Order: sequence, then C-alpha cells, then structure tokens
Amino acid sequence: MAGDGGTPACVRRRRVRGLPRALPGAGSRACATTGSAPDRATLPLTVGLSSWWALSLSTLRLELSITDPRLGLVSARRWAERPELPYPVKEKDPTMAERRPTVRDVARAAGVSAMSVSRVLNGQPGVGPETARRIEEVVKALGFRPNKLATTLRRRRGMSLLGMVVPYPYTPLFTALTVEVDELVRDEGLIVVTGSSDRDVDQERALVGAFIERGFDGILLFSEDADHRYLKPELDSGRPVIFLGSPPVGVEASTVLVDNRGGTRDAVEHLLRHGHRRIGIVTSLDMFPAAERLAGYKETLAREGVGDDPSLIRIGPITPEFGQEAARSLLEQDDPATAIFSTNYLLTRGILGAIRAHGRPVALIAFDDFEAASLVDPPITVVTQDLPAMGRHAAEMLLSQLAGVGERERPARVVVPAHLVPRGSGELPPTS
Repeated sequence: MAGDGGTPACVRRRRVRGLPRALPGAGSRACATTGSAPDRATLPLTVGLSSWWALSLSTLRLELSITDPRLGLVSARRWAERPELPYPVKEKDPTMAERRPTVRDVARAAGVSAMSVSRVLNGQPGVGPETARRIEEVVKALGFRPNKLATTLRRRRGMSLLGMVVPYPYTPLFTALTVEVDELVRDEGLIVVTGSSDRDVDQERALVGAFIERGFDGILLFSEDADHRYLKPELDSGRPVIFLGSPPVGVEASTVLVDNRGGTRDAVEHLLRHGHRRIGIVTSLDMFPAAERLAGYKETLAREGVGDDPSLIRIGPITPEFGQEAARSLLEQDDPATAIFSTNYLLTRGILGAIRAHGRPVALIAFDDFEAASLVDPPITVVTQDLPAMGRHAAEMLLSQLAGVGERERPARVVVPAHLVPRGSGELPPTS
C-alpha cells in the first residue's frame, strides 16, 4: 500500500474501542507520504489500528500496510524527518546533513550506545560521570533537541505504549499471544507495539533499545539472547520488563514460562501407551524451550525403561525445510522411527510434508497448536500452550509494576501448564 516516490500510502480509519472521538478527521483516510530514503535504524513494528493515532501524534512518519485484516494489524516502518542542519557533519554519515540529529547520531559521535544517551537525557542511572559529560557535550555540539511531544500528548490522554518483542510474528503462537495481551491491557489505556527480532540477537537488542529510547512504559520480551545484563540499568530504574517463554540470563526479572518438560512428558507417555518404542524427536538449537523439551523427552524415555537412542534425535534450525529433511531421515533409516514428536510449529510444517511423501501412517505429536491441525487427515495430536493464561499473567505483572505494586519484592516467576490434545495422529499404532 506504500506509494512510490511521493505517492500517499493510506489506510481506512476504523472506529476502535478506546480511540477518542474528538480526533480530527475521524472517518476520513489517514495517509503517510514517503519521499525520502528510510532511516538506517528502521525496525519492523506491528501495531493495532487503535495505535495509529497515538503514534501519529509524534513526529514519526509511518509507512502503513495491512498484514491481516481479520486481526486488524498493520505494519509500521519509521521514516526520519530530514530538515537542514546548521552544523558540519562527518563525511562517514552524509545523511545527517539532510535531517535532524537523532539519539543514534549522538550515540555514534560520543562512542556510546543509544540506551546510554537515553539514560542521560532522561536523568536515569547507569552511566558514569565522564561518559555522561561527553554525551552532554555532543548533544550541545550537534544541537540535538529531545522530542517530548509524543510522550506529553500520550500522557495527557492517559495512554501508554508497551513494546513487545517476538522472534517471528507470523506463527500462530506469537500472533495469538500478541492479540491476547493487547486485549487485556487495552482497557487500562495501554497500547502494545510489537516488533520482530527475526531470531537475531542484534535485532532483538536494537528493538529493545528503540522502545527504551522512545520512552515506552514497559517491555514484554520473547528473548533468544544469552545475556541480558545490558537491561540491568532499566530494571534497576523500575522500568517493567517481563520475559515470556524463556527466563532472563544475568539479571532478575519477572517471567512467564510454559511447562515444556511436563508437556513433552505427556506426549511421550501417550505414544508409549500406544505401543511405540522408536519415538523420534525433531527439535531446534539450544534455546530454552527447545532444551527443556529435549530434556523432557530423554527423562520420560529413561523413566519408562526405554532409553533415548541418538539415532532418533534430530537437532537443527527452526525451519520447515529442516523439519522435512529430519523427518525423512528418521523414516528412511535402517531402524526407522514409528512415531515423531515435533517441538515447534515451523518444524511440524516440514514434518507433515515428509510423512505425506513417506506414504505410510506415522504417529505424530506436535508442540504448539495451529488452525490447520484439526483439518488434516488424521487430525494432529498437539501439546497446546495456554495462551490466555500466559497473556493474563504477563499483563498482571506489567500492570502491577506500572502501578508501583510489589516494586521491592523479588521478581515473580509463573509456569503455565501445557495440555495434550488427542486428535488422531498421536493415537496411530506402530507399523512394520
């Protein structure tokens, strides 16, 4: 929907609960024009349509495109304002001569992170005196002026922005949980803005830094990082950061987890009860949920006296392509698997293709439910995560911290049960 050159990119405004009626031009078309190159710090964001006005109140310019009309979501990419600057610019950054200086420009010139600049500008702890002095000198030299308009207007209207980082936005799990959280906090005047890290740690940190830099009031984080000590100043300053799916590493923060081992135990025991002894597992690399599910698989087989066979374990990237190749090798080896346990939705997509090509029935249980699971033949037995419970716990933790409740208590840790849902594929008997 983006225009070429200066062509407007428009979306039809819809009346959404929580959107003030007094906003100008309600019912008309909201447009964002594009005519300049995107800022190099552009990050992929997803916001509810109800978030459009809150964001448009700032000096950000957005390129909008509908991604899922059913969910009412849009994609948003930031475009930088580019007026002339009255100061010389280093040759290595020619774009600065065409736009206002940003926090990232200050950080680059001072040789520090954008988060350090944000802390100094907002009077937050975590930056040494000498570094703070250098940042202040660069701010003055560049003529940088923090834009407080968006925060001021947002607070006057009683609205707050929450940043949510997910590894990949288009899987059923993350889409459903984002919608769940958004619905739970909307009545409290909170708007959720979601960004995808695309399973890249640098991108994840960049998104978190962008949310902090823009003064977001809290962060919900599906993290695949192995070190979260960079968040300690934010946690110490009282900014709510809630971890989902995986616990923080190197810091203490409130966390909502899934009982990955328990859900896997139920799946493997279910297959054993249906006569399977050659149970293969297709899983991913060393992220917390995958590691927990693999541990649950091994523990259950050992407890039942079966023992895990390395030839039945496949570990690789979280892609349908790997899932298909892993399942094919499990089914074609000399002593093949008679059942497969998949630890991830994307892997399951590939596994289904391998089973279909195999031509013979193969028992399958998948961790994570999805719409098509009940439409295939046989329907897929799944281990499902309680998304409403996860969203409710995360929202309650965040709202409590925003309200100042339990600030001096240890961070909360909640483990949500996983549930086995028999549908057919997990009940198939072994075939010779």
